[in-house]
Amino acid sequence: MKMIMKTKLILFLMWFIIAHFSYAQNDLQKQADSCLIAGDLLGASESYKKLFDANPEDGEVAFNLARVYALRMYCENHAFKFLEIAIATDSTLKTLTNPDFYYLIDDPRWDSLEREVLKRAELKTGKVKKPELCLELLNMLLKDQAFYYHLHLAEEKMGNQSPVAVVMWKLKSEINTTLLERIEEIIAEHGWPKISDVGEKAASAAFYIIQHASHETMKKYLPILREAVEIGEAKSSQLALMTDRVLIGDGEKQIYGSQLRGAPDGTIVLQEIEDPEYVNQRRKSVGLAPIQEYIKNWGLEWTIEQKEK
Repeated sequence: MKMIMKTKLILFLMWFIIAHFSYAQNDLQKQADSCLIAGDLLGASESYKKLFDANPEDGEVAFNLARVYALRMYCENHAFKFLEIAIATDSTLKTLTNPDFYYLIDDPRWDSLEREVLKRAELKTGKVKKPELCLELLNMLLKDQAFYYHLHLAEEKMGNQSPVAVVMWKLKSEINTTLLERIEEIIAEHGWPKISDVGEKAASAAFYIIQHASHETMKKYLPILREAVEIGEAKSSQLALMTDRVLIGDGEKQIYGSQLRGAPDGTIVLQEIEDPEYVNQRRKSVGLAPIQEYIKNWGLEWTIEQKEK
């Protein structure tokens, strides 16, 4: 009987220690994430480092540490150290498209790292037909998404008309101009980037860059994107979004309900939709979620009953 009681006590103590450790880790994770969201990069790096020290094989924590060190600038050695740890257990391309690594891509070490990431991804998904083009497009996608983190902080803390926010948008515009010039050269040489040539993630770079361009540019490339979708070389959801943007730019109603705008009172409203009672049927056909799920991200509700034909 004493042996049974002793065993139970040991098991209880083990459970208590594990549970306590787990709760502490969860609290530290929340603290690290909150610091990163708030722009407290020093606090975030300290918290993520504690998490990493407790579990040095956790690739996700290593990845977050690399992100924070890259954002802090002048901490490239630390960023690459933890990136090497993170990619060792990762078979995705997320490293090559994460905009937090913007200040690492001109470092000579980035070239070998991105090739290692692509090689690991190919082990899972198969060889890429045009690896050089793939890497260039992934690099362009990273640049296209860069500085939104900084902009969010600037607008949240100082307002969207603050000098910092204005300068950040100017920087984004200059980056977009450079990217557009290059993507137009790529399309002229290769056509719309094909999924079968560079993979789905890299192929999407053309869409993201062109959707940030002028109305005339989107209208110019919309037929080319449509042709790529028709042969299965681009995503139909991207065609839907660009179609809506062009229609709204032409002063017409959108088809898929993807476009919203700011109202004079500061609220967000959904732009007018053609035959709104059938919008979910159209959205489903291109792989988009129901409109009620989409617009609730902006605190909006959908009240129009849906039909099919």
